[in-house]
Amino acid sequence: MAPPAASHAPQPKRLTLDLAPEVHRALKLRAVDLDVSMAELLRALIEQALNEPSKLANLADDLRTK
Repeated sequence: MAPPAASHAPQPKRLTLDLAPEVHRALKLRAVDLDVSMAELLRALIEQALNEPSKLANLADDLRTK
């Protein structure tokens, strides 16, 4: 008899990115003001952006023209 399948959530994936020091500081201060971690704030922003395809496409267009 096979062992029961594990019913656990998939492990999150880690993302590393470099930010300009002034952007990092602004993000950190905003997270403190909102009483959330920087990671929570960034995850929420990313999820929100992914749920708004047209805004994300416009942002990508802006990035390509820089």
